Parts: sequence; C-alpha cells; structure tokens
Amino acid sequence: MGSRTNRATPQGYWKATGKDKMIHEHEHGGMMMGMRKTLVFYFGRAPNGRKSDWVMHEFRLVTSTSTSHAATPPTIIMVHRLYICMILASIPFIML
Repeated sequence: MGSRTNRATPQGYWKATGKDKMIHEHEHGGMMMGMRKTLVFYFGRAPNGRKSDWVMHEFRLVTSTSTSHAATPPTIIMVHRLYICMILASIPFIML
C-alpha cells in the first residue's frame, strides 16, 4: 500500500481525475464488486502537460468486509493487483 502506479509514457502521462467510483453487482443485492478510476492523457511532462481527448477507465476488483457497527463504513480490501482498462476518445471522431 502507499505506492503510486507510474502511468508515464514516452509521449506523456495519464492523470487521474475525480474520485474513484464504486461498481456494484445488481443481481445479488448490489454488493460492491470493484472500483473504477478515470484518467485523462496529457502530452508532455507534468506539470506543463497538454490535455488530450483520450480518457481511460481503469477497473479493479475489490471485496468489502462487513463491520459490526452499522455507522462505520465497510473496509475495502483489494483482491488482486489486476487492472483492466478501457481507452476511448472523449469526443467522437469525424471521418473525412
């Protein structure tokens, strides 16, 4: 824990935006299955990078353990360090 993932490339870097979103499973009572992090690609080097139209959604599996006190939020435990990513353009491409 506490280590930061290096998302740099030779052309730029991926920067996390906003808060991680919880992903819930709908068929069995809405149990939390994982988290989604949204990242935007910047050309160049931080802090002077130029924002692109590319967005990446990073998905990871987690499990939550229930707690004995209802007012206490559940503890989130990462199951594996396996990430699945989906990359897309935030604006539609125009075919010429």
